Amino acid sequence: MTWLRRTHQVWKLTLLTWAMGLSLVLGVLYRLEKERNLLVFGASAAALLVMFVGFWAIRCPLCGARVGWRVVSRTKAREVWTTLRDLEVCPVCADDPTGTNRDPPPAPFSAWRS
Repeated sequence: MTWLRRTHQVWKLTLLTWAMGLSLVLGVLYRLEKERNLLVFGASAAALLVMFVGFWAIRCPLCGARVGWRVVSRTKAREVWTTLRDLEVCPVCADDPTGTNRDPPPAPFSAWRS
C-alpha cells in the first residue's frame, strides 16, 4: 500500500488527475473555437487553479511538509504522477503511516542549535 493510501490522500491525486484532464480539454476547446468563449477560458483557468491547490494540499500528517509541492518542484515533469503515486514514505521525514517509523521529526533548525 502506498503512502498516499495509508495517509488517506489518494482522493487528492484523483482530483488532480481530473482537473488536469478537464483543463486540457477546455484549453483545446478554447483554441478550436472561432469566437473565444470567456466561460471556457475561465473554467480552464479554474481547473488549473485546482491543480495547484491540490499539489499544495498533499501534506505529511507527521511533519506537515507539503509533499505534493515538493515532488512537483524537485521531480522531472514526466515523473511527477508516478512519483506521487508510488511514494512509500514521506520524502521529508520518512514517516511510514503503518506505525513502524513513528519517531517524531527533529525540531526545526535543530542542527544549527548547540
